[in-house]
Amino acid sequence: MTDFSNEEIVSGTTPSYTATLRDGAGNGLGPSGLTALTLTLRDGLTAEIVNAVSAVNILNTGRGTLSAGGALVITLTAADTAARTTRRRERLRLHIAWTLVGGEAGAHLAEFWVQNPAGTT
Repeated sequence: MTDFSNEEIVSGTTPSYTATLRDGAGNGLGPSGLTALTLTLRDGLTAEIVNAVSAVNILNTGRGTLSAGGALVITLTAADTAARTTRRRERLRLHIAWTLVGGEAGAHLAEFWVQNPAGTT
């Protein structure tokens, strides 16, 4: 599933992204049902890794919080949303991946615009 948001994030801020992890029956998937939950941030144009965030663990640590009912909150850092170019708007791609206790894997992709007030192009 891919979520393309028209919402703009201002560069250098610390926004949160929320989602709900669900199993095949639609029930919330909490931490006890997962062996891994990771985040990778990429530039939406070049696909380059942003701020060294490549398969970083977010299973109730660092940027991520996952409730027993599957509510996921990812809080980005100011460095994650910092302007990377001279463009006025940049795409930021969040790739969230998980592995279930039984070994099945899943992923979610979300993209946002990052507004660069100092951008010139």
